[in-house]
Amino acid sequence: MLKLLRNSRQEKGSSAEVIEGVKLIELMQYFPIGGGVRFYPEFQKDIVLQSLVIGYGINDYVVYSHNDIRSQYEGNRHTILLDDNGKYLPLKKIESFCFLLPYIDGLENSLDYDRRAALGPGGPFRAGNNVTLLSCYVDRGAPQIDTTVRRRTILNDGYYAGQEIAIIDILPNTFLVVDRREHQRLCTRVPVTIRFADHDESHHCTLLDLSNQSIRLHYDDKKTETLVTPGKEIIMTIGLGNQARSFVLSGKVYRKLADGCVITIDGILKGNHFVDIDKLDILEIKSNLLQHPETLKSLKKHHGTLQQ
Repeated sequence: MLKLLRNSRQEKGSSAEVIEGVKLIELMQYFPIGGGVRFYPEFQKDIVLQSLVIGYGINDYVVYSHNDIRSQYEGNRHTILLDDNGKYLPLKKIESFCFLLPYIDGLENSLDYDRRAALGPGGPFRAGNNVTLLSCYVDRGAPQIDTTVRRRTILNDGYYAGQEIAIIDILPNTFLVVDRREHQRLCTRVPVTIRFADHDESHHCTLLDLSNQSIRLHYDDKKTETLVTPGKEIIMTIGLGNQARSFVLSGKVYRKLADGCVITIDGILKGNHFVDIDKLDILEIKSNLLQHPETLKSLKKHHGTLQQ
């Protein structure tokens, strides 16, 4: 049975939605349960500590596993569903979302004296403190979000009984992914087809951008979204009909996004065989994409994409 955090905010009645389901899915992908995080308190960027996400509070329902979370697309929005003893509880509105981080005595001992003193009494997780979380999953950029410490508490039961934790509430408007590879990206909107290595059926997607190592795709239908899982091998065809050119690439799903996915490229079809893709191949693909009218339109919207 789903459990609520002690002194749950649900006891205070309904409140406004803090974050849309589709944005929450993206946030959880960058800050997954079991994943490490770096953080600094009170905007002190010179005090960076490390921790671990052991769970979420979604509308103050405690979740310790990603397997207990599903999403369902209804109309024009995603609904989050939580596993409650085999039955899924739909959350029509996300009224609160918090991370559960373990509090370990001596967490700040790795800091020098001046930085420890700057933390003040109570350490980094003092109630009311601002804590900026930095994701360790930086395939596209440097995701970060500001949070506020609700309180520290000791769990009485469950998997982490006896463990002291910090409950930190997100400030959703501060969720930011700083793109570190802007100068390497080529933005476009070119139709592509993909098929999975273990399945012959083709699916239509849109290529949104290309870097030296990866491609970002947008799903053109919801069926494709259900089939994509991280690590799955993919064959992708980029057809440039106006230039009578096409490229067939192989790769793997690196990350699943709210409305698409990131594919790491590892091979290209030459003759009847796939070979390792090299820098010259990437340059050839970029050069041909630059001739496509959809790329030219995208470049007008992303000033500086061609700058090196």
